[in-house]
Amino acid sequence: MKMKNRARFIIRALLAVSAVLMAAQFLPAYGQTCSSITDEQIVDAVYSKFEKNDKISPQINRLNFTIVREPVSGTMQAWKIRGWVDDEKDLDKVMELIRDVFEDLNGATCFGNIKFNQNDLYVATAVPSGFKSEGGCVGDTKPCGDICIPVSETCSITGRTKQSN
Repeated sequence: MKMKNRARFIIRALLAVSAVLMAAQFLPAYGQTCSSITDEQIVDAVYSKFEKNDKISPQINRLNFTIVREPVSGTMQAWKIRGWVDDEKDLDKVMELIRDVFEDLNGATCFGNIKFNQNDLYVATAVPSGFKSEGGCVGDTKPCGDICIPVSETCSITGRTKQSN
């Protein structure tokens, strides 16, 4: 009787290990754990979505996407998009594309508590003064593509193909 129980235990253990190994193939495409997904991979994925969209692609030089991390732990707190687009439809499309990236990266599991920050994304007719870099950036800002960003912020536009203004 003990031998039968032991055999059942071994079979169940082997089935459990097999199930775990098979489930591992469905983890996020960018790595086996959420923590292995880098900011650079997220930023590149966002700009890749922008570049593939015919309406947003020509506006890339005015869109700076960055990740905001908690200073002490380095935990991702939010993402930030700074810039402007031609109209409300484009604004909605930019937001949709960014959300798609987080969903593609297994967002519900990895990024469930991340804040979406679009406070600095404008429609072209409502861009605040000093936001465009064409006349030079002032104060504690620096040029980043066609926009001015705080000097403390990373410019993700650098090195991206400018397709138009």
